[in-house]
Amino acid sequence: MKYAILTLASIVLFACGSGGPNKNLPITPFPDLASYRLSDFSLSKPLNYWQIETQTYDDPFLDPDFVARSSVIFQFDENIFEGLSNELQDEILSQNSNAGFSYSCIPSSCAIYGVILEEGRVDLIISEEELLELFGEIDTTAELDIWLWMSNYESRLYETTDTGYRVVAVEIYQSDVCGGTVDEDLLEVTADGTITELRRISRQQAC
Repeated sequence: MKYAILTLASIVLFACGSGGPNKNLPITPFPDLASYRLSDFSLSKPLNYWQIETQTYDDPFLDPDFVARSSVIFQFDENIFEGLSNELQDEILSQNSNAGFSYSCIPSSCAIYGVILEEGRVDLIISEEELLELFGEIDTTAELDIWLWMSNYESRLYETTDTGYRVVAVEIYQSDVCGGTVDEDLLEVTADGTITELRRISRQQAC
């Protein structure tokens, strides 16, 4: 799964160390992605609850009638979900989408999308534009972390700036199941979601 792969890459980089003469880098660590709560987001509209899901598939080589299913990645937040009625829980968990704001399952493609609950109505967030519209601006650590995560970065350290944030993050380029590179970059992220690589800190082979 995408999150697990990125986390493994981070462990490898921490073990090997980026080291060297890099100075003036951000020093504040990000919280764990799974620790964020609904109140950590400054959304453009009030939501009762939202979560991020991905598609999962039965193996088509083993089951000719395979279908896409949904799997929850992050909940904002779990205690809110547990307080919902069984009907709303079932409706949220029954959502699925072939489109998303990010994708996993390399070399195949599994959509990653949001499911939101607003005044008792369940809806989907299925594009980068819709996710940014929900965020309004990238102006909280939670929104920054999720925005980078869906852009194939694992956030490590950050600092605020006049235009947004400077971030040290790990990016993985995967060419197959075990290939590609793992880059540690210094990024600038502005409030409108623009991500700019300021410089590369290190590069390693993914495997």
